Amino acid sequence: MIKMEKIQCGYGPKIVIDGIDLEVKKGEFVGIIGPNGSGKTTVLRAITRLIKPMQGEIYLNDRDIYTLSHKEVAQEIAVVSQNLPVVTMTVKEFVLL
Repeated sequence: MIKMEKIQCGYGPKIVIDGIDLEVKKGEFVGIIGPNGSGKTTVLRAITRLIKPMQGEIYLNDRDIYTLSHKEVAQEIAVVSQNLPVVTMTVKEFVLL
């Protein structure tokens, strides 16, 4: 389970998301939709600890995500970015990563 409570995130002084609450229970599939610049990627970056929220809490399986090791988080969360560097590998090799 992933739970976000009253998350505020941004880049430098610019706040991109403010007061976001989100809960995704085990087995659920969730889509995040919205126009460009609405904060979709920022939410994902916060969940994956690429950026730290200015305010609020994020929980993974009822534990504060910042108390978990990188390995513990990686065992539960994976992200495949749309913007990948140019690499020469087969689809099978990429999926196996």
